[in-house]
Amino acid sequence: MTKIGTWNIRGLNDPLKQKEICSFIRVNHLSLFGIVEAKIRPSNLSSVTTRCFPVNWQYTHNAGMSAGP
Repeated sequence: MTKIGTWNIRGLNDPLKQKEICSFIRVNHLSLFGIVEAKIRPSNLSSVTTRCFPVNWQYTHNAGMSAGP
């Protein structure tokens, strides 16, 4: 069975929050996971995804998009 999860989390630049995400994915045996409305600094994107997601996972993001003018 495929398990899917999502989390609207604040402060994902914080390593403790990244650890929470990693633990949540592992404990719930998720196959697909979405992080909603996270404001991750572009310079932190690579390290955040490395800390949050299992090694064999792929990810996509919209870090280059902006709602501002």
